Amino acid sequence: GFNTGSPFLTCEIRRAIGASVDKTRLLEQAAYGYGKVCDISVNPDSWAYEGVEPDETSWTDIAKMLENAGYIQKNNVYYKDGQAIELELLVNADKPQRVTLAETVAETLTSAGFTVRVNAIAYKEYLKRIESGDFDMFLGVTPADSPINPTVLLDGDSNLFNFDVSRLMQLKSSLYGVTDKEAYKKTVKVIASEFAEDPPYIPLFYTTCGVYYGSDVMGITEPTLSDRYKNIESWYFYSNMQNGEK
Repeated sequence: GFNTGSPFLTCEIRRAIGASVDKTRLLEQAAYGYGKVCDISVNPDSWAYEGVEPDETSWTDIAKMLENAGYIQKNNVYYKDGQAIELELLVNADKPQRVTLAETVAETLTSAGFTVRVNAIAYKEYLKRIESGDFDMFLGVTPADSPINPTVLLDGDSNLFNFDVSRLMQLKSSLYGVTDKEAYKKTVKVIASEFAEDPPYIPLFYTTCGVYYGSDVMGITEPTLSDRYKNIESWYFYSNMQNGEK
């Protein structure tokens, strides 16, 4: 997530950071590849994601955009007005694996020309600094309230990025009551496009959730993205049924 109020985190820098992050590498580190990378906060396994076009902006395009915005690269470090782009990346120190991910992000971004320092701090301090706006960037995990909510983390009090969400909220409001999936996907596509042009945060990936069960468990219907325990009241053990138990 970005503090979009920071003078260092202009739209151009945020887009460049998004283009630099190796999401597949992070997914391998975080979940051994069990998941899918994404370009917007919609589960890639959802039908709503079918309308999202991958952001294929090349690094050459990003470098040109930075140059046009007044950024100059010297010794593989970006400067503007003579000042190097130096950023702090907050991460919850209580989650060692997440700290490792943050270090990978910092390594990747530093090699791309942005000096990034990881600051692993206790969870309470981590939350306090984010909520007070005292941060440049933070790495975090959030449960999605819906597999097809393209504006997760931007609704109401959950908007921690000093970001003007009025346009995205206007688009999201147009989704209410839409029953036609194709119409819904078209609007999600527009949201994804506008999100990519001015990102308040960089969605990385969704991890895969599943239910493991033995061969003697019966009555399981196909789980859904929002309910992997669907119809659980009807599950039963086959061996118990043979013994006359219920």
